[in-house]
Amino acid sequence: MRKFITLLIFLALCTTTVYFLFFNTIVSATSLSQMTIYYDKASPTILDADKDSEMAEFIKIFNLGEEVTLPPVFEPEYVVTITYDSREPVHLSLDFDMDSLSLTFKDLDQDLYYTVVDPEVKLLFMDPTFRKIYTNAQIPSGTISYKDMALRPHGTDSHWQYKLIDGSWEDISIETDNMTSEIFPISDTNQLIHVAYDIAPQTTYLTVEKDGLIVYDAEVENPSFMPYLDDGAFRYTLKSTWDHDTYKGSQVLTYDVSVDLPVRFRLSRDTATAGDFITVFADYANEDEDLFINQNLVKWTPTFFDNDGVKMAFIPLNYWTKTGKYAIKLTSSEMKATEVKETVFDVRIKAKDFKKQYLYIDETIEKSTRNDDAYAQYAKYFNPSRATITSEKLWEGPFISPVEGRISTEFGEMRYVNDSLTSYRHSGIDFAVPKGTPIKAPNNGHVNLSMFLTLTGNTIVIDHGMGLFSVYFHLDSLNVDEGQRVTKGDIIGTVGTTGFSTGPHLHYTMSIGKVNFDPFLIEGVDPAHP
Repeated sequence: MRKFITLLIFLALCTTTVYFLFFNTIVSATSLSQMTIYYDKASPTILDADKDSEMAEFIKIFNLGEEVTLPPVFEPEYVVTITYDSREPVHLSLDFDMDSLSLTFKDLDQDLYYTVVDPEVKLLFMDPTFRKIYTNAQIPSGTISYKDMALRPHGTDSHWQYKLIDGSWEDISIETDNMTSEIFPISDTNQLIHVAYDIAPQTTYLTVEKDGLIVYDAEVENPSFMPYLDDGAFRYTLKSTWDHDTYKGSQVLTYDVSVDLPVRFRLSRDTATAGDFITVFADYANEDEDLFINQNLVKWTPTFFDNDGVKMAFIPLNYWTKTGKYAIKLTSSEMKATEVKETVFDVRIKAKDFKKQYLYIDETIEKSTRNDDAYAQYAKYFNPSRATITSEKLWEGPFISPVEGRISTEFGEMRYVNDSLTSYRHSGIDFAVPKGTPIKAPNNGHVNLSMFLTLTGNTIVIDHGMGLFSVYFHLDSLNVDEGQRVTKGDIIGTVGTTGFSTGPHLHYTMSIGKVNFDPFLIEGVDPAHP
């Protein structure tokens, strides 16, 4: 009898064991074939029972679950399908709670919920298969857009770290180059480039390179920034950095950009006086693009010249320019083919009170220096010295004064010689300085004339390029020769009283072509950057 009872107890224990092993499990661990793990729309992860040992570990953790009622919040990140060799598959949806380090899952076939809070559940939190549960587990995705175009990067270089539940950091590094040969065109001076990241970076720096040289480098303080406005081929590099308690890293995106902007005209000033000059700038003009100026300020026809990629032209205003409002109309060969035919600027010329000068000179000197022969000589040698325009900019930076001293005659003064009004006004300024005072070249240039003329005495004309000339009369000595190159500050001669002159002084004239303007307006000024 005792043996029979012992046998019954043994059989009961075996039955209980078999029940718990084969019937009281959430997920059966026998006849396993595969486990397929889905995350959103990403490609699934497939584990094989014969090859992947972690599959059994996952099922063991699932079977630690305790049945619960419908949780207040259930937002599964993964769906798992477990297939068998000889039975129907099992479908589970998994919801990881990072705060409590627990797993809630639903048996989709039985419509039952389970929660696992056992320490072993941390294995799932640490396994690479389920890393998507970390919200910062992926390298941030950056989108660069211009108008309605999303710009694809030429290359990326990303380094990213995110913190796991045990405090360690997981590293991700991705480097790609030559992702695309596409070059993005930019053709608008008012259109922003927009930067958007799914995780906002702490800092973003923009570097713009042209021909391998950095032409622009600045922090992008807003999600949008203006393109670097200059024609040509550029490489844009955006470097963003992140530094947070649970994630950190950097990302470098490079883009190939081609910029071809429509020509933009601008003026150095829109208010002036007689004896002034206005500089017209044409930004972004193509090399073969013809530019046109329509104006009635002066009869001289302005010409555009290239200055380091910016085309510019001078409009000189001689002392006869009348007050009033004038229109400067600017266009180009490419603009004529568009809806915007021309750009129009209104310019106002204000009144200027020119002084009167009464000059008394010995009649002998006047007759010997102001006669037909003297005028013929002047026309033969002086007039051609400013007839040819050099397209190259020869000057460098601001102009300096050739001498320092008292001004005895200002630009544009009406002159009476021996009480007779002349038909001209004073073409420059007179410095009343002692004979022998050194005269400096006000800027770099080419000497077009250096000789004695009966009317103006020892005379020098310097070509500074782009139609800009400086003129010096009545010198005592000439220190430069025609054809010589001079540098700003070089001594070109000394002050004298030769030619039609009443005493030692330097007559100093500045002109654009043959149109004279007030030399004071260029002192300390670089006309290329007024």
